[in-house]
Amino acid sequence: MAEALSRRCYPIIVMASGVLMISACSRSQNPEVAPVVSLTTQAGGFRAETASLALECSRALQFRVLFKKNGNWLTLSPEQGLPSSITFELDNQPFASFTFAGAPSLQSGVSTPFGQADQVRVEAKDAANQVSLALDLSFPKDFPDTVIIASHLKNLRPSGSVAVGEFDQASLRVAAGVPRDAKDVLFWSLQGGGYIWGGDYVEPVRAGFSQDNYTGPKGKGNGGGIPFVDLWRPEMGVAVALLDPKPALAWVPVSADAQGMADVKVVTRPGVQLASGETYSPAPVMIAAHQLDFYNPVARYREVMDRLGVRVVRDFLPADYAPAWCTWGYVRTWTLPIILAKAEQMKAMGMKDFILDDGWFDLFGNWEPTPQKFPHGEADMKVLIDKVHSLGLTFRLWWSPGSADPGSEVDRKHPDWFVLDKDGHREKASWNAYYLCPAYAPVREFTRGLVTRFVNDWSVDAFKLDGTDLNHAPLCFNPAHHHTRPGDSFEQWPALFQEISDTARAIRKDFRMEFCPCGITPTFQTISIFEQPTDSDPFDYQVTARVKFLKALLGPHSPVLQEYVGLKGFYEHPYGDQHVLRVDLYPRAIGTGEVPSSFSPVLAKPHAAWTAIYNAQRPAEGEYVNLYDIRWENPEGHVIRKGEKLYYGFFTQTPGQTYSGTVQLRGLNAGHYHVTDYVRGRPVQDVAGPTADLPVKFQDSLLLVAEPSAP
Repeated sequence: MAEALSRRCYPIIVMASGVLMISACSRSQNPEVAPVVSLTTQAGGFRAETASLALECSRALQFRVLFKKNGNWLTLSPEQGLPSSITFELDNQPFASFTFAGAPSLQSGVSTPFGQADQVRVEAKDAANQVSLALDLSFPKDFPDTVIIASHLKNLRPSGSVAVGEFDQASLRVAAGVPRDAKDVLFWSLQGGGYIWGGDYVEPVRAGFSQDNYTGPKGKGNGGGIPFVDLWRPEMGVAVALLDPKPALAWVPVSADAQGMADVKVVTRPGVQLASGETYSPAPVMIAAHQLDFYNPVARYREVMDRLGVRVVRDFLPADYAPAWCTWGYVRTWTLPIILAKAEQMKAMGMKDFILDDGWFDLFGNWEPTPQKFPHGEADMKVLIDKVHSLGLTFRLWWSPGSADPGSEVDRKHPDWFVLDKDGHREKASWNAYYLCPAYAPVREFTRGLVTRFVNDWSVDAFKLDGTDLNHAPLCFNPAHHHTRPGDSFEQWPALFQEISDTARAIRKDFRMEFCPCGITPTFQTISIFEQPTDSDPFDYQVTARVKFLKALLGPHSPVLQEYVGLKGFYEHPYGDQHVLRVDLYPRAIGTGEVPSSFSPVLAKPHAAWTAIYNAQRPAEGEYVNLYDIRWENPEGHVIRKGEKLYYGFFTQTPGQTYSGTVQLRGLNAGHYHVTDYVRGRPVQDVAGPTADLPVKFQDSLLLVAEPSAP
């Protein structure tokens, strides 16, 4: 091997330890591009290393992940007892007995879907020579903290097929040390599976923790999510994700034991038959190492998915950051005089976006104005919209596409439109409705017609699309639809929303859409279509973590909406153990870069005061910057850069508590800054960058702005 490599254009360096280091090899598709990966063989395996990430792989395909921080290599991977990182089932039997078939090779400057990358090729076979496995480990030059692994499984049998069952491409083990007791937090985590209304995305992992993070349907309108998990400690973290441009039926299970070990996997179940000589290649996986909390790897997932064609909205209008009021405070009992009076108050308070929520229509699927509120039907609806517009407000309409109620026109005239399960039963969506199949052309045509009616005929400015069922569609076995496979409905669900957006924007270029999945972890391929995500239905302790997650997933300027501000003492959650909002959410929303929206039926002085504070500063229009770990640091910190100003939000881990101590202002330039508490309008202190420590005492929240000043 050494002789063969020495004839190529890159040198071989034999290190003093006897380990062979290959800087690169001449199979590079672009030899003028400097390599970013060094490849060393060690103990029968290899180590591939960039400036900030290293991946070690044993001959048995066991991975260790390392991260370079402040010049030192750190790892959460134990040295012993590692699982095989690539496993699968063949003919319903577990299979993990692979060893290298030759030495790994390195190509520099390979063109990949993720940009130019250095690529390590590993080939392995099983002892019985039934199948071979090739791994392409791509280290993109644009993402030095990330490795992307593509697996290629080939049937080597001279005849006969092999069934490929469960396929795990990234089984990792991380260690936190033996916990002192069952309450010890081993890791903080971002769990990507979407489960139920009000679920936590960010969770502590303790001994005995287990969650499968299935991203498929879970019944009764629940399901979806992103095939992503991050586990982190104060020193570093490791994230894994499946990189499929389509919504994926995947599992990213996490489990932790009493010895402080946690395992994470990325699993799919293709159920394919490989004929002799055929190769199966699942969607690749991403492994990323990082410091601080989940923000950086979630942002990296967004950036990598962008290269696969799943792109978030980047162009925002000032109206996307406008404070709003929503009729939901009255649930479905509002009347036209009541909500028009609120529109007048909105105008006086500086709120700009009027949201007509649930309760205006008769049935899902009909979407006709209910005669109890609109006795003249569409004519009365148009009068309402015209009056809202006359006040200088925009009109946002609530609806929930993709489902229909029993007894609706759709149900009576088009029973063939519904999603059916294996037994021929309709699949339940949210409320009383049942799913319509997004992969069935008549459903798409019907939905486009509704959009044209709302936008063109009624002059609606924006949609609020709402419901846990909007996160996914179930598998469809309806024979009338002639699907190529049942997963067509699940995979084509985002296309339904893309058509809604395209149809609306063809009529009005500035049309906007809000996505409200009711607190369930959103499916990336769907939420990426919308201009405005909603931090929907949060408990008070969830707000800051959720907005940070959404800013990471959808971009640092994303106008995340918070509809629960101004509700303390009025609204109680219908679910969960903590029914009462212990604090008003205005400061937690504004201080993390959210756009405030309230559905309080009483718009009083506090709403006017907070709306004025928000409109004077508009931190949501700035760029969220990740400089704090919101779980391992106390109090948790957030910072938003807007021009030369830096907006800081500090919050107690438990809402309503008091903090007395020091906070650190990070992200400052080397110059001088004047720091103000912009809620109370009080100067705090003049400081000098790049960091500054401030002694503070506050209850629940502290919002500061740092502006450059003369020395």
